[in-house]
Amino acid sequence: MTIQAFRTWVVGAPLTAAQLNEQIRDNGNELIKGGLSVVFDGGGADIATDTLIIVSVDTPYKFTIDAASAKSTDAASSDNFKIDVWAHATASNALAATDSITASAPITLDTDNPSHVRDTTLTGWSPTVAEGSAMAMICTSNGGVTKATISLTWTRAS
Repeated sequence: MTIQAFRTWVVGAPLTAAQLNEQIRDNGNELIKGGLSVVFDGGGADIATDTLIIVSVDTPYKFTIDAASAKSTDAASSDNFKIDVWAHATASNALAATDSITASAPITLDTDNPSHVRDTTLTGWSPTVAEGSAMAMICTSNGGVTKATISLTWTRAS
């Protein structure tokens, strides 16, 4: 869904529940979504295993990750490229493998999905991230990917 154009209200015009739902609830739900994309670039060479990118997520609210995706142009050689996502509840650089939120299900490009994968089930993940958390993405395995874009989308959690 996208944000609907805001209505110009006219004095005396009837107001319906459907109009209020569209203008307030539905538009509000769209405003609480967010996301980020990170590019891993090996500069023409394979992305090194253990390449770590720390992501500063400065949000005034906690959020729940709805989807994770990976894209690469190295489709012919993308066997077993894995990215783990870490989140630490305090905005420090004390991130470690124990902060993994993907459990045993990292974002993966493999022979079944060599150039693009999008996961909306996130089975096994701990997808809720606390307000002001530090996050990181780390390449834990690579079988030939030289450049990949990793994206997360989320919704504000209550």
